[in-house]
Amino acid sequence: MPSYNQKEINESKRIGARPHKNSGRGMVEKGDGSNSLCVIDYKFANRSFTINQDKWAKICSDTIKTDPDKYPMLLLILGEDGHPQTRLAVIEYALFQELLDEHDRIDQEKQ
Repeated sequence: MPSYNQKEINESKRIGARPHKNSGRGMVEKGDGSNSLCVIDYKFANRSFTINQDKWAKICSDTIKTDPDKYPMLLLILGEDGHPQTRLAVIEYALFQELLDEHDRIDQEKQ
């Protein structure tokens, strides 16, 4: 079974993100990884994970400290190692709206 750090590295590779070295250990670069759009925090859980305002606020503050021009994202990986897993991306509504607007723009160009 890979270590937690190796799991974060593997997930970063899977989505084309850059892992952050020693994330969460007093480093300037907070979050577990980032891509051109988001600072990403990975959470692994066998069956469930609780998200609340305090957890989301921590993810947001880590994003601001790392790169205030990026969006916060929680990438939640549910399921045991070696079994099928479910991956969920939790993003703020503003990013979701941007994605919808871009999708609508592309649809309009096709017509």
